[in-house]
Amino acid sequence: MMKRPGRIRLLWLLDSLHVGGAEALALSFARNHDRERIELIVGHLRTIDETSLEQQFATAGVRVVGLGARNLRDLSAFRRLLRLVRKEQIELIHAHLLYAVIWGALVSRMTGVPMVATLHTAPPSARSKYGLLDRVMRLVVNRWARLVVMVSDAQRREYVAGRAFDAAKLRVVHNGIDLERFARDPEEARSRLERELAIPALSPIVITVSVLRDVKGID
Repeated sequence: MMKRPGRIRLLWLLDSLHVGGAEALALSFARNHDRERIELIVGHLRTIDETSLEQQFATAGVRVVGLGARNLRDLSAFRRLLRLVRKEQIELIHAHLLYAVIWGALVSRMTGVPMVATLHTAPPSARSKYGLLDRVMRLVVNRWARLVVMVSDAQRREYVAGRAFDAAKLRVVHNGIDLERFARDPEEARSRLERELAIPALSPIVITVSVLRDVKGID
């Protein structure tokens, strides 16, 4: 596939297309990115279960490539990622989530293609099952990622406090939201919520919509 002059060929790399916040962000980006400036390919390391996300990317006119990785040590899948980056003349890798960030950093080192990492959660406990992987991720990202994107100021403070990364590499970019999807009369929406959930009128209401995982710190 020939690259069109004047456009950046971007690989948006994810762990999977399992339903979650990072995947929803990728879909929103796919639907709204500037096609005059960016040629987008979405890659995912492994298939966890069947979702409608791949079809939604196709509807948005964005190519999706599954690498079929069984685990982080799957050398065949890693070689497929290397071939993809070289064959498609990728000019920037934007990797999201733990596994994709590790692979993206290694591929960046081997190909010279710059990589940006976006982390979506607070650092896991060193004793958790992700503790060792987190240390590996920090090592390769510190060496080979150009920038590390945090999705909140609180997340950035935690990583800075733990001396995980060179602070000069960190940027905070809050997740974008398509506001038109939620356009409605706020008074009517609040009244309906109070009725449906039997909430006393004018009570404070706090809502979080997310996958409930310990590392999100929702408690």
